[in-house]
Amino acid sequence: MDIVESEGIKVPNSVIVSGLTNTEHDDELIDILKKYGSFARTLTISDKRSEFYQSTIIEYNSGQALQSLEPQLPYNHQLSSDPGITYHVRALSGVFTQQLGNSVTKSYLEGLKEIAKVSGTNFETVLSQMLSQMSAELTPMSTDLEPGDGNPSEQPFLVFHSESCSVTIAKQSQVDEPLSQHTPIKSNAPPLYTSQQVYNPPEVHGEVAAQGPVQARLRVFSGKCPRPGHEVDYDTWRSSVELILKDPGLSDLHVSRKLVDSLLPPAADVIKHLSSEAPSLAYLQLLDSAFGVVEDGDELLARFMNTLQDAGEKPSAYLYRLQTALRMTIKRGGIPPEEADRHLLKQFCRGCWDNDLITELQLEHKRNRPPSFAPLLLMLLTEEDKHTAKVNRMKQHLGSSKQRALMHSQRTWASAEFEEKEVSNMVSLATETQELKKQIAKLQSQLANLATKPKIQKKSTLPEAVDRQDKKRAGTAGTESVTPVNKKSTGRPRPWYCFTCGEDGHVASSCTSEPNPALVTTKRKLLREKQLLWDSQNPILNPDLN
Repeated sequence: MDIVESEGIKVPNSVIVSGLTNTEHDDELIDILKKYGSFARTLTISDKRSEFYQSTIIEYNSGQALQSLEPQLPYNHQLSSDPGITYHVRALSGVFTQQLGNSVTKSYLEGLKEIAKVSGTNFETVLSQMLSQMSAELTPMSTDLEPGDGNPSEQPFLVFHSESCSVTIAKQSQVDEPLSQHTPIKSNAPPLYTSQQVYNPPEVHGEVAAQGPVQARLRVFSGKCPRPGHEVDYDTWRSSVELILKDPGLSDLHVSRKLVDSLLPPAADVIKHLSSEAPSLAYLQLLDSAFGVVEDGDELLARFMNTLQDAGEKPSAYLYRLQTALRMTIKRGGIPPEEADRHLLKQFCRGCWDNDLITELQLEHKRNRPPSFAPLLLMLLTEEDKHTAKVNRMKQHLGSSKQRALMHSQRTWASAEFEEKEVSNMVSLATETQELKKQIAKLQSQLANLATKPKIQKKSTLPEAVDRQDKKRAGTAGTESVTPVNKKSTGRPRPWYCFTCGEDGHVASSCTSEPNPALVTTKRKLLREKQLLWDSQNPILNPDLN
C-alpha cells in the first residue's frame, strides 16, 4: 500500500473501510465511527492495481479512539434502510502488516537462502537459528500482560520448534469477551466476536516444508577388488546400515530399498534373486556371507595379538589399528565385550616400542582398571602434541646444527623425512666403510711386497764377478721398482672430505653438521676419477692393487 507511505498516514490511528457508496447512506456508518473520536482526514485508494481499490482510509486524531474501537474490529455493518449494502471496517495496522509482512517474509527468506548459499551452510540450519532467535525475543513479551488481558492461559501464543524447523500457533481460547457495554453500536448485523491477531505468514510453512529434513543415502558398495576410490569397504558400509536399522522412523521396506539402491554389481548380483517382500535382514545375511569376515574368533584373536607398531608409526595411529582389529575380534566372539579395554591396553603396552611414553603415562599400572579407547587415545594425542612442541622449542633455541649432538633419546614415531635421511646416511657410511677396507687391504699388500724384496736380494750367492753385474742390474732394477713405490705409493689420491657432510677439513667422527649425502656422493665420484687417473699413470702397482 504505497499510499500509506506517500501520504504519511499514522497506521496505529487508522481504519480502512470498504463498501462505501459515496452517497448519503454512508452517513450512518460515519456517525457510528465518529462516536469513538474525531477524524483527522479520509483518503480514498485510487490505485486500480491495488486489491483495496476504492476503499477508504479514515485516520483519527488520537490513538485512544482506535483503542476503544479495536475490540469491535473487524466490524461488518449492514445498512438499516437497505440490507443489500454492507460496510466492512478493519484496523489498518492489521491489513498493512499482513500485506507488508508477506513481501518482507519473501525477501527475508530469499536473504536467508543467499546467506546459506554463500556460507556453505544448510538452509535448514540457518532458518532454525533464526527461529530460535525469534522465540527468544517473543518469550519475554508473553510474560508482560496488561491488567485487562485476563487469564494468560487464554491468550494465543506462538511456539517455535527450532530443531524440527516448524512453527505452531496454539490458542487456549478462540473467543474473547463480546462487545464492550460502554460503547453500544446499533446495527442489524449479528454480534461480533474477535480474538487477538497472531501473524504467522504461510510462506514460512511452505519454506519449512520444502526444506525439511531429508534422509541421507547410504554410500555405494560394490564388492569389487581392488576397491574403487569413491566406494567404501564393507565394514564401513555395514556400520552405516546398523544406524539405519535403529531408526524408528523408517519401515523395513524403506530400509530394504535403501540397501538395494546403495549396491552395485557384483554385490547387487548376490541379492538379486530375493523378492521385493524379503526383509532387510535377509539381504544382510547374504551380504555378510559373501563380503563379511570369514575368520573365526580364534584366528582374529591371534591376528590381534600379532598386531605390532610399524616403523615410523605414531602410537595414536597404532592404537587405531588395534581398536579396529579388536572390534572385529569381538564381533566374531574371540574376546568378550567386557574384556575389550583390558585386552586393548595389554596389547598396546606389548606392541608399542616407545617405552618412554608407556612409562610417562604409567600404562603398565593401569591394567587393573584399564581406560577405554577414547580416554586412552586422548592421553596419547596429548603426549604426542607435547613432544612435538618440545622438539620445536629446542630447534628454535639451540638451532638445527646442534640438534643431533644434543638429542639423547628419540621417539620411534619420528617423521618419515627424518627417517629417510637417517637411512640414506647409513647406506653412504656403509659404502664408504667398504671402500676404506679395500684401500687398507691394498696398502697392506704393498707393504708386504716392499718388506720381502730386500731380504731376497741379501741372500743371493752368485760369483763375485757375476755378483757385481747382477747386483748392479738388480740394484738398478730394485731402485727402479722399489723407489717409485715408496715415492708414488704416498702420492695416490686419498679422501680429503668428511664422509657425513662432504665438507673439507675434518672427519666424520668429529662432524657436527647436518648430513649431506648429495655432496658426499659428488666428492666420492671425484676421488674415484683421480685414483683411476693415478693408477693409469703408474701401471707397475696395478697388479698388486688388484
